[in-house]
Amino acid sequence: MDELKVNGSPDTVLEDFLRAAVSQSDSSKASTSELEGAKHNRPVSRWAGVFELFRTKSKRYLAKDPQGSSLKVLSKRFSSSMRELVGAVKSPIVDDDFKYFKPNWRNFTLSELQAATNSFQQENLIGKGGYAEVYKGCLRSGQFVAIKRLTRGPQDERTGDFLSELGIMAHVNHPNTTKLIGYAVEGGLYLVLELLPNGSLANMLQMSTQKLDWKIRYKAAIGTAEGLRYLHAGCQRRIIHRDIKAANILLTEDFEPQICDFGLAKWLPERWTHLTVSKFEGTFGYLAPEFLMHGIVDEKTDIFAFGVLMLELITGRRALDFSQQSLVLWAKPLLKKNRIRELVDPSLADDYNLLQLNLMVLAASLCIQQSSIRRPQISQAREDSLVMEIVAKLQEQFIEFISALYHEGFLDDQFLQLQKLQDESNPDFVFEVVSLFFEDSEKLINNLAAALQQQVVDFKQVDSHVHQFKGSSSSIGAQRVKNACIAFKNFCEEKNMEGCVQRLQQVKQEYFLVKSKLETLLRLEQQILAAGGRIPDLS
Repeated sequence: MDELKVNGSPDTVLEDFLRAAVSQSDSSKASTSELEGAKHNRPVSRWAGVFELFRTKSKRYLAKDPQGSSLKVLSKRFSSSMRELVGAVKSPIVDDDFKYFKPNWRNFTLSELQAATNSFQQENLIGKGGYAEVYKGCLRSGQFVAIKRLTRGPQDERTGDFLSELGIMAHVNHPNTTKLIGYAVEGGLYLVLELLPNGSLANMLQMSTQKLDWKIRYKAAIGTAEGLRYLHAGCQRRIIHRDIKAANILLTEDFEPQICDFGLAKWLPERWTHLTVSKFEGTFGYLAPEFLMHGIVDEKTDIFAFGVLMLELITGRRALDFSQQSLVLWAKPLLKKNRIRELVDPSLADDYNLLQLNLMVLAASLCIQQSSIRRPQISQAREDSLVMEIVAKLQEQFIEFISALYHEGFLDDQFLQLQKLQDESNPDFVFEVVSLFFEDSEKLINNLAAALQQQVVDFKQVDSHVHQFKGSSSSIGAQRVKNACIAFKNFCEEKNMEGCVQRLQQVKQEYFLVKSKLETLLRLEQQILAAGGRIPDLS
């Protein structure tokens, strides 16, 4: 199994982009010696020196050490050159001969960023992580921005992280990934990004006083899946984000999600199956088991985090709550027992699309599998393939559940006959018959209770109610309720008051038990039909 073991960020991703950009620019026609000669003919910005050193030396180091163990040494070397060349940045981030970055990226001055954030006042701080702070700001043009300031770690490490994140973002261009506006290197290292009006998904889910509509939740899940599919398979490089979470999903004005913060992102060449990372980074609650135990990073680590994100959208809970309870550990028993209603965010009540909910529940349960092998690729989490899988799973659950009801004596063959009468022309036949049974049964239970509370009990009237209840139970095949009614009738004939009261309690118990079972069975039927499936033939 091929893998790459690293201790820090793979800075060579930027070198690859730089090389591609240079080959497409006018200056790419010049040889390396010509570029070196040009350095003596004009002043050199510190960035030009850094990138030239980065381009030439990184190739030599990688040639000697294909497994990348010298990346840390390389990072120190080019950061050392930065310290030697430190000074006021009067020229753009690259000179004309070094057109590495996207032309729409802007090089900001420190004073511009200070003006935008009111000198980085605490009131403008909107996010804080292990290595950076994020401030909201407003440029002179009136554009609102998010400014990420790298704050922690040695200078060489910060420089490596900065270049790595720039290199990743140089390859990224998708509607579901965040947009980089520019950068700054004066007085620190800064990334300037577009600030979206609706903030992060985490704020919308946890901080907002209003509930987040189901349509927005589902749109967030679909859009994030599209963004991940792009990073994993549609980008120039296989990019592993490594920090998919609600706080890193931003929402546009029309609630389209954008994946942000590529500070921990890694890239994977085609021949490598995974990376092994010794440095522990990420967010608890979203970390895949194989990363926690072995430091393994690949597409499936993002898939696990995406599964946790979908559980957050379904439940409205945090990945790790204030008591440090894991959402995954809380949800797994409910997922296993198909107790979907207990998973749903109470603030939604019944205001959600049943098919979409089933799709998200299925996708989440697949994505949070303990074994990474059992998790799907993001391309397998498409709506069409999930629909087929969910129909098959629901049909299997339906057959298992109804078989258990027959085995335990709750139902008999009469219910099977009702199922045969249900077809495409009358898909609600069983539901209507069972609903009528519920309505009649509860009226009869109330009538029986009232009759037995009379000062002088009319046992003929009691017997008549029990007879109706027995007939109603027989009509849908509620075997155990019917048997309880037969025992009740015997006590009526004997005019045994105490026995009748006891039999009424037994009838009520059996009725409400079968009602609960039938409600579960009907929900399964509705879910199968809502997903476009057919009720299994039980004959």
